[in-house]
Amino acid sequence: MSTIPELFGSMVFDDKVMRARLSADVYHSLKLVPAADRHHGGKA
Repeated sequence: MSTIPELFGSMVFDDKVMRARLSADVYHSLKLVPAADRHHGGKA
């Protein structure tokens, strides 16, 4: 079984990975969405 530190953030990737894997249009569109909206599905 994994420990909490091993599990925490295991399904997350950083900006460098997003830039490499997403198309330029999608990446730039994502960057236009405020962080609060991304975390709450557009609901405040």
